[in-house]
Amino acid sequence: EHWDPIESPTFEAQSVVISVAFSDDGTTGFAGAGNNNVGVQIIKSTDSGKTWDAVWPTNSSKPALNLFLATATKGNNQAVVSGVLNDMFTLDGKTFVPSINNFLSTAQDAQ
Repeated sequence: EHWDPIESPTFEAQSVVISVAFSDDGTTGFAGAGNNNVGVQIIKSTDSGKTWDAVWPTNSSKPALNLFLATATKGNNQAVVSGVLNDMFTLDGKTFVPSINNFLSTAQDAQ
């Protein structure tokens, strides 16, 4: 299967995105992103990448520091976004929390 490029102004507004992962049906996607206005953030799409919304951090007035390098999903609600300084994961597709050892953790898989 191949991906076809689509117009997505909300995705293109990000300063940097290194890794994107979609659910098997291709509708729900997660990505670790960098945005000059808020530092790093995790963004989510529920319409096959046409639009993206920030799901972490929930308080954009507190910039986060990291560099997200890899993203993995399991279904529409479970995802892991691995970074240089820490990994974040969600089990409900909305709330991201740090991995167990919180800082300088090794990458983990969504499986």
